[in-house]
Amino acid sequence: MNHRSTPLLLVALCLLPLAASAGRLDDPSTTSSWQVAANDDWKSLNEQEQKSLKQHRRDWNTYTPEYKAQLREGVKRYQNLSPAERQDMERGKERYETMSPQEQRDLREKYNRSRDR
Repeated sequence: MNHRSTPLLLVALCLLPLAASAGRLDDPSTTSSWQVAANDDWKSLNEQEQKSLKQHRRDWNTYTPEYKAQLREGVKRYQNLSPAERQDMERGKERYETMSPQEQRDLREKYNRSRDR
C-alpha cells in the first residue's frame, strides 16, 4: 500500500459503521467473521471496547447483533494500527466531522462504490 492511499483507507475504516447503518447489513459480505449474541449488552464489552465505542453507549441495546459485531471488529482493527496510522485515522475522522452533511454523504457514496468493485 502506498502512502497516498493510506488516508483514504483510514477514512474508509472510520466510515464502515456508517456504511453498515446505511442499509448494507443485509449483505453477507459485510457481516463480521464472528457473531455477537442477541442479548449482548454494553457490560459485556471490555474496557478498551467501551472506551472506543463510548459514543454508541446510549444506543447499544438497539443495535442488531451484526452491527455490534462490526463495531467490535472495528475496535479490534484500530488496536492493531501503528501509532502513525492511528494518528492519520484521527485526522481523517476530524476532517470528516467538519464536512457538511452533503460532503459526508458524497464521501460515504464514494466509499460504498469503491467497495462494490
